[in-house]
Amino acid sequence: GDESSVTITAKRRVQDQILTTIEEDYLVLEYDTCIINPDSITIFITTAALDFVRVLGSGGVSSKQTIKADEIELKVDGSGDINLALKAGTVNTKINGSGDIHLEGRAQSLVASVNGAGDVRAAKLEANSANIKINGSGDVKVYALDDLNVKINGSGDVRYDGDPEITKSVNGTGSIKRK
Repeated sequence: GDESSVTITAKRRVQDQILTTIEEDYLVLEYDTCIINPDSITIFITTAALDFVRVLGSGGVSSKQTIKADEIELKVDGSGDINLALKAGTVNTKINGSGDIHLEGRAQSLVASVNGAGDVRAAKLEANSANIKINGSGDVKVYALDDLNVKINGSGDVRYDGDPEITKSVNGTGSIKRK
């Protein structure tokens, strides 16, 4: 939407533990203390523009609508999840840990970095070019039309669709295979 808003749906005692602040144009949501059942919390965010999403810990982010952006950065540090539909120029994803990022839609360029056991599931995100880097056992599924550049250090795997020109470097037991 054109106006920005945040609505938190949770029990009152849980709502009181959720801190919302704005830091340098970023909306920051934090828990004041450990919440025993975080699945009971739903946070609705409306914004005119979105270019950065970071999940720190075990939270999840999803969107009911396709997000349009020239460039968007999606980051998971921990075991959190991001599940989005996008129409973007450049999509940068980074996972540190065991989190997952699920993407669909269209992008000119996808840059995916996995450090750990996390997975990027972007087989439904049609991208002209994809640049994939895996350090660890994480997996990436991608749909690349023109170019696919892959660097794997470890046992991670890349599965791809499309007919891209492939540049690859594999150190370890990781693999690159057509879907």
